[in-house]
Amino acid sequence: MKKLLVFLLSATLCCCLICASACRPAYTGLDARYDGGEVQIGATLDKSLITVTARYGDGTEKRVDDYELSYDFSSAGDKTVIVKYTEGKTMRSASFKVTVAAAKPDTPALTHITAVYNGGDIYVGGILNNADITVTAFYDDGGSKSVTSFSVGNFSSAVAGECAVNVSYDENGVTKQTAFTVKIVAKKTEVADYGDYGMLQRDGSVKIVNTAMVGGELQIHFLAVTNNSPGDSIFIKAGDVDILIDAGSTTAASTSIPKYLADNNLVTDNKLEFVIATHSDNDHIAGLAGSGESNGILDKYQFDTIITYAGYYTDKNGTKTATQTRFENKCQALAEKGVNVFTALECYNNSAEGAQRVYKLTDNIEMEVLYNYYYDHSTSNNNNYSVCLMFNQYGDGYDFEHVDNPNNKNYVNHFLFTGDLENEKGEAEDKLVRYNNLPNVVLFKGGHHGSKTSSNIVLMDKILPKVVCVCTCCGEGRYGFPAQEFIDRTALYTDMVFMTNQNVAGASSTPLNGNIVVTSNSDGVFVNCSNNNTLFKDTDWFKQNRACPPQWKNDETEPSVTA
Repeated sequence: MKKLLVFLLSATLCCCLICASACRPAYTGLDARYDGGEVQIGATLDKSLITVTARYGDGTEKRVDDYELSYDFSSAGDKTVIVKYTEGKTMRSASFKVTVAAAKPDTPALTHITAVYNGGDIYVGGILNNADITVTAFYDDGGSKSVTSFSVGNFSSAVAGECAVNVSYDENGVTKQTAFTVKIVAKKTEVADYGDYGMLQRDGSVKIVNTAMVGGELQIHFLAVTNNSPGDSIFIKAGDVDILIDAGSTTAASTSIPKYLADNNLVTDNKLEFVIATHSDNDHIAGLAGSGESNGILDKYQFDTIITYAGYYTDKNGTKTATQTRFENKCQALAEKGVNVFTALECYNNSAEGAQRVYKLTDNIEMEVLYNYYYDHSTSNNNNYSVCLMFNQYGDGYDFEHVDNPNNKNYVNHFLFTGDLENEKGEAEDKLVRYNNLPNVVLFKGGHHGSKTSSNIVLMDKILPKVVCVCTCCGEGRYGFPAQEFIDRTALYTDMVFMTNQNVAGASSTPLNGNIVVTSNSDGVFVNCSNNNTLFKDTDWFKQNRACPPQWKNDETEPSVTA
């Protein structure tokens, strides 16, 4: 009986297994998906990034793990990976692509170089200083570095003109080349006396005689582009530091000044390191403020420091002009964004964090904020709130430890800017002399556009200027600048006087000297104007509209270069 029961159970189990096998859905296919990125040559695939799925005839599927892979990653390129899976006696396969990248080198590859020449024009027969060349190497990993072991070729200063200079750099057997252009110029040759303190150069510029031996380069641009009526705007470039003093005389200056700076490649990084607003009159701040919320010079550049007037005059009701309000609101907004905004008094007293009486602009050039009595005293004359500045440019021989060394005068040039400071009642210019130890200056920006109340004897007798440059519009009907009184006083000291613009037919302006550019470097101090370099006393406008003081009579200058 027991044997019969065992037999029946075994037979039943076999039948069940046969039935189960007969009922299983058919195995129809295999899918494989790779979720990883590219791999390097010789890499092994990570199975955790591969999903293999078996499919069946009834539409079901299952993930499988006991599959085999077949691939060859011995070279770079798009490679096919074969996936094999066997179920029962049936084997299925699937495939996917993997990108095999070449192995990255230990060091990035040199792709190209750039070369920038930072020096000035080179005189005929001069040398090219490699220290004035900045060479940068760039690599295939996106990196770069400055290099000094470069080679320079094809340079010649034998003749004047432009010279294309080749630069090459070799690294790990790879050589890259680039080039830049340098201008070769004829040496400036003095050909004639020109006024009290000038020597006319063969290129038409005027060299100021007996100036100091200084280093670096200081450029001072008295801008005619702003003066359809009298107004100040002076752009100063000290090395790479850009400074704008005022931006008059109308809101149109907010367009004309940036155009001048761009056209002459003066500001290339969209940044003015310093802006100085000497006082709140429209003819000094109109271009800074602009006519609306976003079209002034204060809206168009980045800034480090803005120095403004410490006081201002309003009408009896305390009302500011719309331009002044707009200017001050924009300064406040910039201060909230992190720009340093100081008054001249804060600078003079070093009384605000970051405010300085003396700003070191380069190794050789500094900007000094002078003391004006009306920084901290009131006056009804708005002009006398003007910020006053002295730019000092030094040579290597200057003795800073003994500033009273008499030899120091041979190693420093001074340049004075006093805005619209006046002396109508023995006021501001007198106090400027009283409270500051003013030196003799090479250049003085003529005060208040050449008014009868500016540039008085008390100041001029102290500074003894060699050159006077005036932002004005000669003959503009409302004020009559430049006044005969200004001319008579200035003539006692120099005839090296230049004016930006003149009035035409009582209604418009045209350049007189135009944009007046004064450049001071190791070669000397030079004046070169965009329209002409004619001294004011020799212009037709002066001869027709003003009386010649005795000091300027019988003092004709050579108007043109002779061989």
